[in-house]
Amino acid sequence: MQVKMMSGSFRVAALWLLAVVVVVSAVTLIVEGGRPAVAAGDCQYQQYAPYGGSNCRPAKTSLDVDAVPTIASKGDTLQAVATIAGGNAPTGQVVFGLYAPSDPTCSARPAHKEFVDVVDGVARTSTGFVVPVKNRIGTWNWSARYTGDAGNKSAKSLCGDAPVVVSKSGGEATDQRLT
Repeated sequence: MQVKMMSGSFRVAALWLLAVVVVVSAVTLIVEGGRPAVAAGDCQYQQYAPYGGSNCRPAKTSLDVDAVPTIASKGDTLQAVATIAGGNAPTGQVVFGLYAPSDPTCSARPAHKEFVDVVDGVARTSTGFVVPVKNRIGTWNWSARYTGDAGNKSAKSLCGDAPVVVSKSGGEATDQRLT
């Protein structure tokens, strides 16, 4: 079998094409900060982290908090559920704070604080808070803060997003339970 040599003009065209590919690749690396982009998986087209760790930037998350129950009586147990939206299979913890009616801006120390692990994007208070029988009627407010993890940014709720109205007699919602 005999192999023919490339003709002169074809060889020149092949060399030019190779040169263009090399130049474009070099310019891309310079523009991308000298690091190749991730080309597959959940972090597709994200740059490598500059100093090790995860190969992609943490995903933005948001936090939705619900009070359970929303109407209660003195002596009832107040609990909360936080759902993390967005992100990439969030793990970590949610820190819940329950603020008494005397602190409607959630700026003082919470009456109850609970650290809860995130499971399937959801965290539920396990112990809850029993409303004291003495002088504690009014609107209580849950707040929550997701700590984030290697693949997800932290998030927090606002004061007043998950209120619980506590009265002497309670109401229809006092029999709600966490599911």
